Amino acid sequence: KGLAELNIYVGKALNDLSRELTSEAEKLAEIREAIALETGHLEELHDIQLAADTLALLIKEHAEKKAAFAA
Repeated sequence: KGLAELNIYVGKALNDLSRELTSEAEKLAEIREAIALETGHLEELHDIQLAADTLALLIKEHAEKKAAFAA
């Protein structure tokens, strides 16, 4: 009887642990997906900032050349 109860207890504990691990694995997958999405957004923002900085530099250079040409 004692061994049967222990077997049932261990089986239940393993089943509970399996459910918890499955749940945590699903959460981890969701977090990884969210990280990948946010990384993509950050890369896009970085590209936009780089383009804006380049445009600002081109505008400044154009203004300087225009001023030099007008002088």
